Amino acid sequence: MTQSIPSDPAPRRSADNPDVAGAAPPLADITAPIVIAGRGGSGTRLFSVVLQQLGVFLGNRLNRSDDSVEWVETIYRLGVHRLATGASAADAVDALRACAAGVLAQAPDEVSLWGWKLPETMLILPDAAQAFAAARFVHVVRHPLDTCLRRTHMTSRIDNPIGEATLRAAYRQLGWERDPAADPDHIRNAASWAYQLADAQAFFARLPPGRGLTLRYESLCDEPDATAAQMAAFVGVAPRPVALRVDDARRRLWSPGDERIDEVWAVCGALAEAHGYTRDGGA
Repeated sequence: MTQSIPSDPAPRRSADNPDVAGAAPPLADITAPIVIAGRGGSGTRLFSVVLQQLGVFLGNRLNRSDDSVEWVETIYRLGVHRLATGASAADAVDALRACAAGVLAQAPDEVSLWGWKLPETMLILPDAAQAFAAARFVHVVRHPLDTCLRRTHMTSRIDNPIGEATLRAAYRQLGWERDPAADPDHIRNAASWAYQLADAQAFFARLPPGRGLTLRYESLCDEPDATAAQMAAFVGVAPRPVALRVDDARRRLWSPGDERIDEVWAVCGALAEAHGYTRDGGA
């Protein structure tokens, strides 16, 4: 059953008591975040910008990538546990709800729609759905060649706990019995991309209608107003023009004939084609 925040929760924030625990904007439903998820490097920042322009509150502290940094500690911890064990942490639901309460306790009173953007949410999607009964999820996908033939993301590096856990799980899923640290960047990128996309695809297939929306990064770049209108309809607000800065120079950092293309496509091709991507970079 969906539980909404009481219309007049007590105690409430005030000028004299701005940090009171458990307080939240009176119009916000703590069970109903709007969550942006996508493998790191997929362009989730632009989707965060759009949601904010549509009036969705994504946190009190955003970094340069528009990540909701208040969620980092909780989601990373839960993600490492799920990756290592294949199961939710015992406190996953309580931890996510506590993080939400802490974020909303600092939010402006006028906030009604809220959520967060953090790429590593991809690793705990079932936990987020269990914690928030009315959560809606925007899944951002991007062509794997554009994602994998560029710099590595945290979840494809072996030098940090969440990256190591992601790569170990990805290599197991692919049936690879070798050390990720011995592979080049594009192979680790491809393994991480394929693992996260496969899990996300299965998760979104199970979501009830109206709870999930999968959008391509390329669609937002090429047709920003039309894609933003899809997001507005999903969120439940009136569409409006959006102002985006798209750096076309960063959209493709590889060239036809690159010898790495075959290796990435061998790992990611089937999933990529399911999202309408082609080996030549088309979408």
